[in-house]
Amino acid sequence: MTDASQDRVSVEELGALARRVLTEQTKRREALEVGASAASEKMWRTAGELGWFLLTIPVDQDGLGQDFSVLSALYTELGRALSPVPLLNAMLAADALTSATNEEASELLQSIGSGEAVFAVQIPGAKPVGARRDGTGITLTGELAAVAFPANATHLLLAIDIDNQPGLMAASLEEFGVRPIVRETWDRTREIASVDLNGVRVGASALIRSGNVAEERLRSTQAHFDLAIACDSIGGAEMILTETVDYTKTRRQFGREIGSFQALKHRCADMKTWLESARALTNEAVARYAAGEIESPFPASAKYYACEIFRRIAMDAVQIHGGIGFTWEQDCHLFLKRALLNEQLGGAPSDYQDRLFEPLSDLVSQRQVSGADGR
Repeated sequence: MTDASQDRVSVEELGALARRVLTEQTKRREALEVGASAASEKMWRTAGELGWFLLTIPVDQDGLGQDFSVLSALYTELGRALSPVPLLNAMLAADALTSATNEEASELLQSIGSGEAVFAVQIPGAKPVGARRDGTGITLTGELAAVAFPANATHLLLAIDIDNQPGLMAASLEEFGVRPIVRETWDRTREIASVDLNGVRVGASALIRSGNVAEERLRSTQAHFDLAIACDSIGGAEMILTETVDYTKTRRQFGREIGSFQALKHRCADMKTWLESARALTNEAVARYAAGEIESPFPASAKYYACEIFRRIAMDAVQIHGGIGFTWEQDCHLFLKRALLNEQLGGAPSDYQDRLFEPLSDLVSQRQVSGADGR
């Protein structure tokens, strides 16, 4: 067996383990009843015990040193279970802190690996907060309009603009001394807040990266975020499609299962085709990112397309379920709400279209030139 096949098997095994654990410990509607943070507490502890937070942290920083393809299996299973566990927050923070040289960053990274630190994270792609050096500290100016902010968060990660250069800042919420304003969203499995940082002053040690190093890390976390949401969407779309097909085998009309009707067969086949095309693009994007292609347009492309397909499948699932699909008691709306929020996280679909236009045009032009040259 080759090394590549061994890696692939390990990803499959981790995905299978995650599916089993999430099935045992995740109740879809619990987040609606007690809130996302409370609903994820038990699974958060289990994730720490299983070493999930350590997966992509380098071995020389006491992590497991795995590449992103392993982590993508977890994101897919979390989406499939509609889990409220904020694993993405933890891993984005770990991505930002990895290889940082100051002692504070190293301590934070260890806290993430153990599950002790729960991060609120500025959603990548948002405008950075203004910052200026003020003696031994840094004073911030601005507001974070959308932060992935678990109710039990202990730390905050955000992008700043300091001395006309990009920067990354991470510190405890106690040091920031801020109070989030919770924003209601239609997807109750996630917690979003805004944070007013005008006049907030923190110690200089909260600045973990600046300049070109910060810019590169911000590009990496943006790609990480896009791929995580894409994987989450693939998992959610797969689950609602499976449940919809199962429903067509039990619901009867005119003395027959509705799944025997040709129109519904074709509709489900279309949904499966959409899903597999989105999965293929996402897998390609994950493989490229895991191989170190941070500048590739593939992560944003995967996020854009996977979210669109998740929304389309979830909307069709509501229709195929008929009248019951529009009721609170049926779970179709839970998947649709997750799909709709996934599509808006990090920017609206039109924003992603704008981001992708130039790099994809360049990619097509390069391939046309290569084809003309016979290469």
